[in-house]
Amino acid sequence: MNGSGINGVAELTETEDGTLVELVVQGATGGHPVHIHFGACDDLGEVAAPLTDIDEMGKSETTVDLTFDELTSGEYAINAHESAENIANYVACGDITG
Repeated sequence: MNGSGINGVAELTETEDGTLVELVVQGATGGHPVHIHFGACDDLGEVAAPLTDIDEMGKSETTVDLTFDELTSGEYAINAHESAENIANYVACGDITG
């Protein structure tokens, strides 16, 4: 996305506390803020849940208060930003599907 060269996968696992969201990305240098947004990548809405920043190993792991069923049956997307300083520049996005 936007020539970033960043791509990856997200794994969602239902837990007693909500949903565990694990991201593994290639091409990341660390410090990339990432969120679950309402909507889809082509029409992102407000932030539904913040996730732990992608680290220098390309990983992020967060348990969110949204249920697995909510995330996989609604319109949500995971969006990564270049940095906190350049939050408006998106470097990766993926729609969550069921």
